[in-house]
Amino acid sequence: MKRIHTGIKGLDNLIEGGIPEGWGVLLTGPTGTGKTTLAIQYLYNGYKDYNEPGVYISLEEDVQDILKVMSTFNWDLNTLQREKKLVMINAIPKKSPDATEYVIKAPLFSQTFSFESICSLLEEKINEINATRVVIDGLSALALLYQDDFKIRQGLLDMTNTIRSSGCTTIYTTEIPEGSVGISRFGVEEFITHGVIILYYVREGGKRTRAIEIRKMRGTRHDQSLHPYEIAEKGIDVFSEEIAFLRDNLL
Repeated sequence: MKRIHTGIKGLDNLIEGGIPEGWGVLLTGPTGTGKTTLAIQYLYNGYKDYNEPGVYISLEEDVQDILKVMSTFNWDLNTLQREKKLVMINAIPKKSPDATEYVIKAPLFSQTFSFESICSLLEEKINEINATRVVIDGLSALALLYQDDFKIRQGLLDMTNTIRSSGCTTIYTTEIPEGSVGISRFGVEEFITHGVIILYYVREGGKRTRAIEIRKMRGTRHDQSLHPYEIAEKGIDVFSEEIAFLRDNLL
């Protein structure tokens, strides 16, 4: 089975060298865990180290704001975009002027916000740059549109099938609400993806500790321990040789 290396120090060691090609992985955790950082690092490393172009779609945060934060790691994402090795898209749901529907908030798009519009946008951009990596950042935004778990699950299935048919290896991010006992926002995302990676940010005494867990990775004899990680000068580093000792009442 071919594996797509994340290029993130220590992470590939936990998943037999990388994510199985074409798989979709849910990256989940509470606020402050570095989900967006890890996801974009996956894309940045993809072209820098492996010559694999990528597509990034943000459903929650403006891409320009994200670029400012990512520049602190000295990742030259603007050059990758100019060279058409990376596409970064705002697809933030925003009320239409007449407040009758949500539309995609982005400089070049004014489509109705829906799973269908996101899938169409994905197909176009994947083909445009021959992308092999995709990130869908902020599935929590879908709560604005759908109250029905069945509709969310069906829409997510359609999205994952669209990406899977392209052969891309994908990371989906979602936020766990503080105090939640689940591992995803809607309780369905983990069932339609091939893998689940959980990021923890737990208060231990007078400070917070970060840890990562591979909860699921199909076709992989993945590590089953919690490991510390840090958000360092050049991005996320996972300490795969160390064990994180956190309190027992985690997810």
